[in-house]
Amino acid sequence: MVDLDGQAIKQASLIREAKANEANYLLYLGKREQERTADALDKRRIANVAIAVPPTVPALPVHSPLTVTLLGFVLAVFASIAAAFLADYMDSSFLTPDEVADTLNLPVLASVPRRAA
Repeated sequence: MVDLDGQAIKQASLIREAKANEANYLLYLGKREQERTADALDKRRIANVAIAVPPTVPALPVHSPLTVTLLGFVLAVFASIAAAFLADYMDSSFLTPDEVADTLNLPVLASVPRRAA
């Protein structure tokens, strides 16, 4: 019985020592992180930096999904219209026989008219 009491006392002592060691480890880990941050700030020559308010994740999104979808649709419509006008403006093909004759200074011998649907 005395032996078991001695072992219980040793176990309690070891548990207290483990908890103290864990607390010291967490303290030194925090200190090391603070020192790493301080060294990084010193390298960039930044002084007196403190976090005023810790960051938090917002509960609701800033913009509603419907607003983002509508804005994306409107931008896509404008972009497609602009692309169509740009493609038409950059098109260098001849549309009429008169354009061919004026540009090349040659007479047009034959042309195939477009079929009306």
